[in-house]
Amino acid sequence: MKSLQALGLLALLATGCNPLPAWTSGQVGCAEEQIVITRDEMGFAGRTWTAVCRGKTFYCTSVNTGPQGAMQVSCKEEAQSDAPPPSAPPPSAPPAATGCQYDTQCKGDRICKEGQCVDP
Repeated sequence: MKSLQALGLLALLATGCNPLPAWTSGQVGCAEEQIVITRDEMGFAGRTWTAVCRGKTFYCTSVNTGPQGAMQVSCKEEAQSDAPPPSAPPPSAPPAATGCQYDTQCKGDRICKEGQCVDP
């Protein structure tokens, strides 16, 4: 009986009938005809595919959950970043002034005048 079910599943896949839109529909809330399937990959224990519907991308997986060929399907929407797009870096500090800016930067009784320490 198991081999007959496996043969039936294989025949279904071989005929070009793609069950993925039907499997995906209930997971993502889109009608089968609105779903576009890409990146369909079969593995030993399951199957993965990408489904696109109404501009949203979903990553789906199916795994065989029992001897009767029962499948468990789950789809998760592609994560959208909540972070705002990167903005321009803050303006850099103006170049450091050469010379003095205050009288206290000058030695002794000298004062700062136009960036230079000079005698009063």
